[in-house]
Parts: sequence; C-alpha cells; structure tokens
Amino acid sequence: LHIKIGEGVAGRVAETKQSIYLENYERDWKGNHDFPFAKDTFGSVICVPLIYSEATIGVFLVIAGRQGRLFQKQDVQLLELLGAQAAVAIAHSRLFGEQQNLTEQVAAAHNQLETVLTSTENPVVVVNRKLQLVFANPAFRKLFKETEITLGEALVSLTSRPILPADHRLALRELRHKQAYIYEVSINNQTYLCHVASLGKPNETGWVAVLNDISQLKELDRLKSEMIRMA
Repeated sequence: LHIKIGEGVAGRVAETKQSIYLENYERDWKGNHDFPFAKDTFGSVICVPLIYSEATIGVFLVIAGRQGRLFQKQDVQLLELLGAQAAVAIAHSRLFGEQQNLTEQVAAAHNQLETVLTSTENPVVVVNRKLQLVFANPAFRKLFKETEITLGEALVSLTSRPILPADHRLALRELRHKQAYIYEVSINNQTYLCHVASLGKPNETGWVAVLNDISQLKELDRLKSEMIRMA
C-alpha cells in the first residue's frame, strides 16, 4: 500500500514533522484516509514522526479499534520518546546495511582486479611512496625468480640492475603533471617498456608499473636500420 506524502494521517505527519493525536478518528479526521477501511475501523489514533538528522525517515502510527482503549495526550509524549529511539535504531540499521553492502562490493571489485592482475602475462608491480613493494603479480616475480620477493621490502633491493628511471626528477615531474611516465628498462636481456602511473588522488600514495616486452620490436627496428644502412 502506497501512502503519498501529505495525504492521510501518516502522510501529513511525514510532511509536517509534527505528531497528530485523534481521540476519535471518524469524528476528528477530515483529510484523506490512510487505508480504505480506516473510517469504519479506526478508533483512537496517534501518529508521530521518526526523525533522524533533521530528516523524516518514517512515521509511527498507533491505532486503537473502535471498542479499544482511548489514547490520552500523555500517550503522545511516550510515543514520541519511543519514536526517537526507533528512528536512531532504523537509521543505524540502514547505515550498517549500506556499509556491509559497500564492503561486499569493494571486496568483489578487489577480487576481480586481483584475478586480472594475477592472470595477465605482463609484469605488474605496485610500490608505495617509499618504493616498498605493495603488490607483485606472478609475471613480475618470474622476472626475478633468483630473488625471493617479499612484500614490504624496497624495490631497489631486488636486483643490482637499474630498474628505476635514470632521471628520477623527470619521472616525478611527469607523474605529477601527467599522472603517467613511460621509459625503457632491460631485465634478463629483455627490453621492456615500463608504464608508470600514480596511485591516489589528490595526494599520491604510491605508483603502479606495467611492463610490456618490446624485445621483438626492438630487434625488428634494429634489422630495419641495418637493412637501410646496407642499402
């Protein structure tokens, strides 16, 4: 059953945020009826708003039958106290449900992202601002199979080979302005194009790097240049 805001006792209370006390519903209520059978069955009625953070999140409608007990005005105060507690309980329950739903969505997205990063053939590594490892997929670990990779250790301790950009200042400047930086790096006699992107906005919390193997492209470029030189 749908009750519009402003219509019926419940709708009026939701709109005005003021409690309504009716000693005799049939005699005292002149507006639209909340239910089709209200006029023939309602006796005494009290309706109080459920207010949380200055917003009406519902109404509390208490109905006595025609042969039932007549509510008194002091009953309105008791129901308003109960309504205030009910509003807090309902609001907290909704917030908890929303938080739980959001947590589940974040966990699902995290699992999907981790599955993609784990299954990709491109090496992927994530470091914090101290260049400490936060994440390394199997493809990246395979590049340094002779070294045991432990999350939390410094990236530069993995190998003596230069894997960081040669010009650190240029890299940081590009990351700060363009949120990305690309450079070449050689690992195990293979050439990789390293795409680095910033993590976190507006403040950087770290960087993620994706390595693409361009060894065959480099060899083709070398052969092309050699053929041109010979010609």
